[in-house]
Amino acid sequence: MASALHAMSKHLESLGYQSKETDDGFWFTHPKRPGFRLTPFRGGLRFVRYLESSRRAKKNPQDFADFVNSLNADATLARYFVDRDHDLVVEFWIPASYDKTAFATLIAAWQADNGRILALPRARDFLF
Repeated sequence: MASALHAMSKHLESLGYQSKETDDGFWFTHPKRPGFRLTPFRGGLRFVRYLESSRRAKKNPQDFADFVNSLNADATLARYFVDRDHDLVVEFWIPASYDKTAFATLIAAWQADNGRILALPRARDFLF
């Protein structure tokens, strides 16, 4: 699993991401794309991004849930849910193996799903 994690880290660095190794995986940042964590999880690897929700989202949990459901309905790869702090979590899981072509396809889908979030008109109501 460690070798796949390091290979994916190198691949992401070639796409302009900067990596920081943590106790349980990596944290990635990019000058133009959202940051995320990549950690071992249940025999594979999990990509996770957190987005802080607004006061409106916290005061209107049903409206926020409807928004999150609309994200899931249109997602290619990611799943979206609300955590215990009422913030939005975006994640996906992959097997702990690395294939350059397959990983490039996954990253493109991940970036597309993340790009859809803030493109939705209601996102400004619910997210910072």
